[in-house]
Amino acid sequence: MKHPSFDPFLPLSKEVQEHLRHCSSCQAMWQMHQLLRAAPPVPPPADFLERFEKRLIREKRAPQAPRLWPLLLLGLVLLLIVAAGNAVAPRPIWVRVIPGFMMLLMDWGRYLLASLHTAFILLEFLARHIPPLFGLSLLSGGLLVFGMWCLSVRYAVQFAWSHMR
Repeated sequence: MKHPSFDPFLPLSKEVQEHLRHCSSCQAMWQMHQLLRAAPPVPPPADFLERFEKRLIREKRAPQAPRLWPLLLLGLVLLLIVAAGNAVAPRPIWVRVIPGFMMLLMDWGRYLLASLHTAFILLEFLARHIPPLFGLSLLSGGLLVFGMWCLSVRYAVQFAWSHMR
């Protein structure tokens, strides 16, 4: 037998009423639906809200401190580069090149941090005001610019390293 579809929250059509008169399984489901719909709602326990709020406070995580190990690792790598350079070629060129190179890296680092800060502010603004697909396009363009910046750092380091030898 074909069972017609219906919405139990809307008035029943004549077709559905006719079907309910003849189908015992649908009658049983309809009676169960009517019983559940007529049952009074079960109130939550009296202390439910208090327990829920306490659990939320307990599970709330404290903000994590920024991780310093990437910066420490970068400093160690730069220190090793300087130390290795002095061991291999103790020439007066190091006195002129390393401070300039370090200043260049510091300028790039400041530029990167300022760019990331600006990007986060921009992304937060854009997430509220533009459609998601356009936002993804802007994000991919930003990643492209970041990739180009990384390549420029790589080639600058190679250039500086080749001129230090």
